Amino acid sequence: MEQTTGRSERAEELYGYLGILRDELRKLSMEVEKDASYDASGKIKVRSTTLRLLAILAVDGAAGRSVKRRLEEVPTKDVHYARNKNMDPAFMPKSPQQALEWGWSDKVGADCHQFTSPDKSHTKYVSPDGKDEVIFDAQGNTVTAPEDYGTYNFANPRKDPVGHFYKDVLPWLVWGNDERDTTNMEQRVRSFVIDGSATAVAGKIAETDSAVAKAADAYRNKLMDRPETADEL
Repeated sequence: MEQTTGRSERAEELYGYLGILRDELRKLSMEVEKDASYDASGKIKVRSTTLRLLAILAVDGAAGRSVKRRLEEVPTKDVHYARNKNMDPAFMPKSPQQALEWGWSDKVGADCHQFTSPDKSHTKYVSPDGKDEVIFDAQGNTVTAPEDYGTYNFANPRKDPVGHFYKDVLPWLVWGNDERDTTNMEQRVRSFVIDGSATAVAGKIAETDSAVAKAADAYRNKLMDRPETADEL
């Protein structure tokens, strides 16, 4: 008799993507470990963040049960690609100055929106409710490149960091912004972990989900001082 996992077809698909994502995180961790351009503290930061993310994305134990529940919140690929239809162009600022006048915040990282900016000069502004984003280039023009444009958040990053990760960040890591996005998962993972806000996101998730926090800390502590154990990552 064929065994069943009790997961929906979509959940099974997402579990498959989680496996690929975990592989990319493992690969990145080992690459940084061997990269002479990173000093000891830089390597420790990346390794610590990577291990915590690996635990957060675990599919077994208490953390796995938490992930299973959260996967039901992940939008479908079509819904993810259409998320920006939720942003009304009439209420989108046309310049950095207008964004500030409207109360939008620029105190947010734009590191994951620099793929088409050679000098990484793109800036990010987020609406007061945390839902709408807009990216401007160095000349104050709205960035429309599919690799870097601002996206609608189904969950407020500050008020619901766990929901934000599963509803907004994870779909981007897996699928990119839309079908025209030329970045691949490896590039997005590297941007998120090394240049982006992965450390803060992972910390906030652990803070609000005790099962994940316990598993993440145990997993990280087990391997933190053992960079040679690539197979155990």
